[in-house]
Amino acid sequence: MLKSNLYIKICFLLLITGTFIFSLPSCHDHDSENHNTAVTFRNPSENQIFNVGDTIQLQADVTADISLHGYEVHLHDINSNTFEVIVDKHTHNSKYTIEQNWIADKAGLKKIEIIVYVTHDGDKVSDFRNIEYK
Repeated sequence: MLKSNLYIKICFLLLITGTFIFSLPSCHDHDSENHNTAVTFRNPSENQIFNVGDTIQLQADVTADISLHGYEVHLHDINSNTFEVIVDKHTHNSKYTIEQNWIADKAGLKKIEIIVYVTHDGDKVSDFRNIEYK
């Protein structure tokens, strides 16, 4: 059962990644720089602790000097070094707000890293926020 769930998660991650990669050629090409790209977390607070069953509200602002190509939000379980993609969005804006909610539903997870990847011409700029589940 555990191997089956892992297989499904890996297949899903490969499908999402493949879809995102194939959508990039339609984007306009720019110089390979970060163009003052910034990710600013508004919520949750750094090292905030959540109980299982709590709703976690991610709010982050993304800004850049140019139109970006999208963003991904990953949850990284630091204890098991596993990743879960919770958002993968292709968009063309120089400013946007990421708002995503999920339930802290995995008892036993101690430290989680919320990673926001912003993409531009295959380059990724990232920032992260650490939280804990109790």
